[in-house]
Amino acid sequence: MLRDLILGNKVFIFPIYGLFFGSLFSQDFQYPPEWNELFSDSGWTLITKKERIRVFEKPILASPIPAFRVELVTPASTEALLNVAWAVDLYPETLPSAYTTHSGYGRIFDESRRQGWQVIDIPFLAPRLYQFNHFRHHSRIDWVDTKFQLDIKLPGNLIVSPVSFGSWEVAGSDKSNSLIYRVCTDPGGLVPSWIVKRASRNYIPDMLLELEEAALNGVVE
Repeated sequence: MLRDLILGNKVFIFPIYGLFFGSLFSQDFQYPPEWNELFSDSGWTLITKKERIRVFEKPILASPIPAFRVELVTPASTEALLNVAWAVDLYPETLPSAYTTHSGYGRIFDESRRQGWQVIDIPFLAPRLYQFNHFRHHSRIDWVDTKFQLDIKLPGNLIVSPVSFGSWEVAGSDKSNSLIYRVCTDPGGLVPSWIVKRASRNYIPDMLLELEEAALNGVVE
C-alpha cells in the first residue's frame, strides 16, 4: 500500500512540478501588456525627417517619456542588420552613439533566446544598467526588460532601468530594406527634457546609421 501511495504521489507530483517550472520559464519570456501598443501604427507623431530617416514618438503609459519609432531605408541585408543588433557584447564598438560602456550576456537558452545587459552612460546623467531577455525571429529581434545576477563587477552608482522593451525589425526587399527601431523605456531617476529631445533627434538616428555601417562592412558574421 505504501509503495502504491508513493508511486501514486510520483504520478501526481511530477505533472505539478513540471507545471510549476514551466510557468516560471514562460513568465521569464512574457511580453509586457504595452507591447501591442508599441507595435500599433496609430498614435505616432512624426518629429524628425531626414534623407533616409524618419523619427516618430507617442506616449505610452508604461513610461513617463515618449516611446520612439525610427525608420531607416538601407541597402543592407536583413541578416547582416540583425547580426549586428544581436551581438550585444559588441555594442560599445558597433553602436558608439548609444553611449554603451559595458555590455554582455547572462544566460544563453538557445540560438534565438538569451539574456543581455548593457551599461549606458549618457553625458550629464548617471549611468544606467539595462538587463533584458533577447529574442531573435526571422526578421526581428525583440528585447524585454528582466533582472538576473551578473558575474562581473560594475560601477556602484548605476541606476537600474525599471522599464525597457522594444525591437529591431527589417522589412522590405533584397534591393531596399527598412530598418525599424522601436523602444519604450523608463531610464529611472530624473531625465531632463532636452536629453529626451536630443536622443530622439540625434542619438537614436545616429545609432541606426552606425548599425547600418557595421552591417555593410560585415563586422559581425
